[in-house]
Amino acid sequence: MRRLIRQLIENMTYQDLSGRRRPRRYVIAAGLLFLAMIPIALWAWYERSQVMAVVHATPAPPATPWPTRTPTPLPTPTPAPVVDEAGCPADPKEWTLEPIVIAPGAKPLDLFRIRPDCVYRGLAKSVAAIMLTEAGWKIPEVTEALGLPRFPIRYHRAVTVTFEYTLQMKGEPLVLDQNNLPTTSAIVCPPSADPARCPRVWGLTEDGSKALPRALKGCFWPQHLSAGRVVDWGMPYPAICVVRKLLPPRHTVAMAESAEDRFRLSNPNWNYKEEFYGYDPALREWLLIGFFQYPSLPPEIQEQLRAEGYLELKSLAARHSLPVWDGSWLEAFTGLKPKPLPEGWRNWPDFRTSGFSAKYPGKPISEVMAEWSR
Repeated sequence: MRRLIRQLIENMTYQDLSGRRRPRRYVIAAGLLFLAMIPIALWAWYERSQVMAVVHATPAPPATPWPTRTPTPLPTPTPAPVVDEAGCPADPKEWTLEPIVIAPGAKPLDLFRIRPDCVYRGLAKSVAAIMLTEAGWKIPEVTEALGLPRFPIRYHRAVTVTFEYTLQMKGEPLVLDQNNLPTTSAIVCPPSADPARCPRVWGLTEDGSKALPRALKGCFWPQHLSAGRVVDWGMPYPAICVVRKLLPPRHTVAMAESAEDRFRLSNPNWNYKEEFYGYDPALREWLLIGFFQYPSLPPEIQEQLRAEGYLELKSLAARHSLPVWDGSWLEAFTGLKPKPLPEGWRNWPDFRTSGFSAKYPGKPISEVMAEWSR
């Protein structure tokens, strides 16, 4: 070891003329470089300590696991649209409402036209069912003849609806009391009644027509926008249509077969009725859910209905490319004719004195209405 140390000293130094050992030039240069690196090293150590202080003060994020490979899911097949027997969309979500403009530049009504037009066929079928009960057909016969899931009527104590300019004038829909909703045939023949005991009812005009004409006015979603939000009216139907029924001077006649129970009821005045049909997606059927009618009209309005009432029905129906739903249409659409009206009906007792309503169905009318609400 001593020999090695002595050899290093001899290599790094030299002996001058006086005999002293002096460091060689490269050793001096290396020493100077070493001394110059000391402050640089101290400065680097200081900077590193500052950086590490920040790192230790910052919480480290959790370690990210390696992504697991998940199988690519198969594309979800698009369900086929639900259609009725005629291939028409049965889901109201696939319908659109098209504004009805009465004249160029005029504001559209609260009512709309449904697209596609084939939706109206189901509505017409329900209207035809109601009209047949006014032409001597019993409710069970109508349901079977038209292949309906149930007779198209449902009772509501009140309905929330609109027609024409209701929302534009009042800013809110109408809430109509429906204590007198069911038609005469529905009252005297509830769902639980014996079909053999159900009377036959006719509604006929002075000229002998056995169908009171109707026309579609338009349809609407039972909701509206208010202050930028949708206000739902609480009706259990995604779409409701308004049908106008013209009421000329008329007679209502009813009889129970194999019995002497019969009556007639005459009304010499002109009037009209707004009928409301709600679409039930579960049944895929339009149901008569309510109506609006004035008890009486001023003489000038009655005269206007006499002169222009049927023409107005034609104008309303034309907005939807539909005919007026009258007697000739009913026979062509259903292939069914009115039941023959018994002779001598004009001599039958008046409804108010015949006691007919007390015998058929033999229940309070409120109970009969409740049966139709199920």
